[in-house]
Amino acid sequence: MVLDTSFIVDVIRERNRRKPGPAHGWLERLGGRRIYVAFFSVCELRLGAELSANAKAEHRTVESLLETMTIIHPDQGFPVLFGETAAYLQKAASSIPLINLLIGVLAKSAGFPILTKDCSHFDRIPGLVVERYP
Repeated sequence: MVLDTSFIVDVIRERNRRKPGPAHGWLERLGGRRIYVAFFSVCELRLGAELSANAKAEHRTVESLLETMTIIHPDQGFPVLFGETAAYLQKAASSIPLINLLIGVLAKSAGFPILTKDCSHFDRIPGLVVERYP
């Protein structure tokens, strides 16, 4: 299971509030399933931490959370799948934000479903299994 950036941000917000919410509930339901995060989501999380009022603390929070996950990176076949998917979406006049396209194609190329609340974007990627939360 690949966790989308939106899900991870919700986990961080719930931790910062010290009040478990829907994201923590999903983590509990995932049980023993292996948890992955896309390299591109890590980039988004680092950007968010850097832009926060307390960048050092946010980076520590991100690092702590990432220790519980496996980061997946693009492989040699990724550029071809990315190009095919991006072209398909553009021809269908159904483009999505670039970062979501990168994350979704990476999850698809690794053969994992993605957990997100941003379904309207990820549902457009053919063959990507999307699990919705909350």
